[in-house]
Amino acid sequence: MPDDCPLSPSETVTTLPSRTENTIHGLLGDGSGGFVYRVAPSEGEERAIKLFKQSFMAIDPGTPARVRRLLDMGSPSPAFAWPQEMAIHERTESGGYSMTLVRDAVPANRLFEPSDDGRPLVGPPLDIRARALVELARAMGSLLRRGLVIKDLSGANVLVKARTGEVAILDTDSIDEPGRGEIFGTPGYQAFESVAESRPQSAASDLHSLAVVAFELLTGSHPLRGQRWWQLSFPTPEDLDELFIHHPIFIFDPSDDRNRPLSPPDDPFNDCGGLASLWWWAYPCYVQELFTSAFTSGLREPAHRIPASKWDVVATRFLDSLAPCPQCGQLNSIDVTWGDGPLRPCWNCESPVVDVPHLEIGEKRVTLVPGRVVFPRRIDDVSGEPRDHLLTVETHDATGDLGLKNTGLTEIEVAAPDGRTLTLAPRHVIRLASLPRGTRIRTTQGIATLVKR
Repeated sequence: MPDDCPLSPSETVTTLPSRTENTIHGLLGDGSGGFVYRVAPSEGEERAIKLFKQSFMAIDPGTPARVRRLLDMGSPSPAFAWPQEMAIHERTESGGYSMTLVRDAVPANRLFEPSDDGRPLVGPPLDIRARALVELARAMGSLLRRGLVIKDLSGANVLVKARTGEVAILDTDSIDEPGRGEIFGTPGYQAFESVAESRPQSAASDLHSLAVVAFELLTGSHPLRGQRWWQLSFPTPEDLDELFIHHPIFIFDPSDDRNRPLSPPDDPFNDCGGLASLWWWAYPCYVQELFTSAFTSGLREPAHRIPASKWDVVATRFLDSLAPCPQCGQLNSIDVTWGDGPLRPCWNCESPVVDVPHLEIGEKRVTLVPGRVVFPRRIDDVSGEPRDHLLTVETHDATGDLGLKNTGLTEIEVAAPDGRTLTLAPRHVIRLASLPRGTRIRTTQGIATLVKR
């Protein structure tokens, strides 16, 4: 059997050191580095196994040793499909590793699927996209803090569960210390310095890839594929280098309009920014400004790349600003305005967006809609996972009134504008309707002000 041909169903792959026999049930993927199979071990649940191609091993013979190091150090985040055991197919001597089988997820660059009612490529709700970006940013932040880089982050190897926003990052066998090993990457996601200058891959090159995937998650389009891509009949490798490396132009570059996205009717397959031309306007200026920075000065200047923690903070801020349209129920951000003027209408039905009751925490606004959870980090933006909830918005079963429940571990002081104060003990609820505009909610983390229309 040729080394670079896939194995057949019912063949077995052994994982070490457990010496477990895994029966192949199907082929999940075929990439330049290897084949990924769905397998059933002799005991336990199904999982995935990646076996490297011999052609890939000839280019990067250090792969097995790198995977063993990853096994020894353990995963920095559950979002990574991290190696569990080494794997070997004894007849062909193909090596690889086992990992968790990711179910019910699609690649980030294919997240926007046609809807049941025939509307083209509408994509998942805004909160799902934001949650996916939060998870991805936190996972990448945890990896970079470990002093590691993934090298080949792309929209194809970030899987997203469209109902929850959970992410799984594949192809972790490329992870290494900065500057070590071969230069990996996927055209359209690689940083300028890695390709044009052959510089060793670094945290900065990972951050460029992260920005591209973030744009795809939120808008459904690639940030550098607009009219210039449409003008190419059959893009060559030289064309890709020209558009993505040597002379890239952001499709919303404020000072260069040569690569604007096509409109959705002119771009039915979303090859040239059609979806982005629709969704760009559904995001607040602080999201747009971050992408503009990433794809203008950040394209050539590694020092100007957006840190993973910043994507986390901004995506969380956007997520907190969402509220359903009173007419169609679709989520809109109360931070999306006409410049300094009124709120933009609903992106879906164009009805006026209602400025719902919310907490103002510095520049951030947290909408008080049923189910909203306020975390301590939204008060002070301390990095890392929150240790407990602060407040949860609950709906009273009988009256339908909204209430704020202290789901934290300490008392919360609630002060009305007229000077009256009360203490909200843990697990206690106060009716939102009883709190006047301007009420200040003081915690050990800071102060939030209640805003009502």
